[in-house]
Amino acid sequence: MHAQDDLALGVLSATLVTGILLYACILLWSIVLFQVLRYVLHATQGMVDGALNAPRPRFMVAMTGMLALVAVQHESDKPSEMVQASIPAETFISPMLAILVLKDLARRRKSQRHDLVVGTVPVVLDENEQDILSGLLQTSAENRNSCSVLNTENPEDECLESAIKENKSLQILYAAVDRVEPLTLGDEARPAEINQDIVVRVFGYPLVENRFGVRADFRKTRALELATWLVLNRQRSRRSAARTAMWEQSVTDSTFSTIVSDVRRALGELSPGTHPHDLLRPTFSDELPLSVSVTSDAEILQQRLGSFRGAKQDNLDQVLSCLDGVRDLPFAATNYRWPDLDGTTTRLVMLVLTACSEVAEFCIKIDDTDGAQRAVGAGLRMMPGHDGLLDTQRLISRRVALI
Repeated sequence: MHAQDDLALGVLSATLVTGILLYACILLWSIVLFQVLRYVLHATQGMVDGALNAPRPRFMVAMTGMLALVAVQHESDKPSEMVQASIPAETFISPMLAILVLKDLARRRKSQRHDLVVGTVPVVLDENEQDILSGLLQTSAENRNSCSVLNTENPEDECLESAIKENKSLQILYAAVDRVEPLTLGDEARPAEINQDIVVRVFGYPLVENRFGVRADFRKTRALELATWLVLNRQRSRRSAARTAMWEQSVTDSTFSTIVSDVRRALGELSPGTHPHDLLRPTFSDELPLSVSVTSDAEILQQRLGSFRGAKQDNLDQVLSCLDGVRDLPFAATNYRWPDLDGTTTRLVMLVLTACSEVAEFCIKIDDTDGAQRAVGAGLRMMPGHDGLLDTQRLISRRVALI
């Protein structure tokens, strides 16, 4: 009897152990399948996010090329004809080719500063041309080992010429870079009055200060660059435009918001009586409007030069005091790419050279050698080897020697 009970108990125990092991195996397999499924979902999501967050020009061109391939494949059985007929030239801009183009554009911009006639400036790029330039910057960023696009070594001319001939976008961009126009200053009879509560000084290393000379303390270097970009690009003051100009690769919304907040905080500290939101207004759109109470020394010089042209004697001191603030080339000691490539640096250089030339010429006529020397000195601080300014300096020296 006891033997039968022991046998039954053993069978029951074995059944329970087997059931527990079976359920444990099922649980383990469920965990494994869950992990595999989660990995597949994360991988798929990563691929989708990578495609959606890719630089817009490259992504759209790639999608266009893929759709064209699919469409033509149904109409042609010849692979060579399919590839030749469906892939536009724009899809073949490699990162290395984009770097060559950007180096060549930087070299052309630098040459403009020496070759342009005083009183002329390169035109401002329109939205389409800015988009083409942004696409090149984003494409060049795909080459992780690339050197700075501002390196002015001569690129391979034959490669560039061939790329430009086959690419309409490059033709549009190069035509825009080569266009120049007279330097216009608006209403030249307007008095030289401009709000100087906060001034972004771009003639030299960028500085932001208030009318009392107190400088802004930016916690992030990108915040200083953003403040500089905003004050020089009021006509396209948008988040998307700033992001594509300052970053070749996509930047997260949180990172950009942090930088915008740092700009707003730093500007607010320079104007204690003004709410920071009034200086850089928060919006729920793409707009990023900068207050008119934040200006630049370039805007001040432009307005004072216009007033000087309207009444030279009355506005001579004002324009000279503005030229005294010229410290160096615009954005000196920075690695900002956008001002050199879109022509901002060249336009600012030509503004200063034009002002120096006109003021020095007038001062020589009225025998004001001190004013002439101040004007020429400002230009030479920016471009020490400028031939026209050196000739004017020698003329002033001869006049001083005769006195």
